[in-house]
Amino acid sequence: MNKPTCIITIGIGGAGKTTVLNRLFPNVTINDCDKWKILHPDYDPKRPELVHEWSTIQQERERFQLLAKGETFAIDSTGKNIEKVARWINDAKLAGFNVHVLYVRVKVQTALARNAKRTRVVPLEVILEAAGMVETAYSVLSAYADSNEVIEND
Repeated sequence: MNKPTCIITIGIGGAGKTTVLNRLFPNVTINDCDKWKILHPDYDPKRPELVHEWSTIQQERERFQLLAKGETFAIDSTGKNIEKVARWINDAKLAGFNVHVLYVRVKVQTALARNAKRTRVVPLEVILEAAGMVETAYSVLSAYADSNEVIEND
């Protein structure tokens, strides 16, 4: 019997993580706090950080539901919070999942250009902060995963 897989992305805002997930895994549920943001009554696409805490809580609730369901799913994340993502990996393994870490790598300039074209913009400081952390996050987190890959997406 094959185990379900929890796919966890790593990459800066504007890297194309959601696009890559939809292309590679079109029938897989994507657990993403950004999809929750737009459901909040106070959501402003120019200031998504205002509802980030609420959307993160909703994402966690959904993540636990998906683990309980026992089917392959993906978590769309920057991966910059290594401790949190390591917990996600552990939770998935304890629930009987294989874990695949997918690093969607782009140049900062590419991410900034894509971000400028979005309706929902990621604040510049968030992109720059993540850019300084994702390589380390991938290095650390891929060691805990059952499999991993890097997709160059410039």
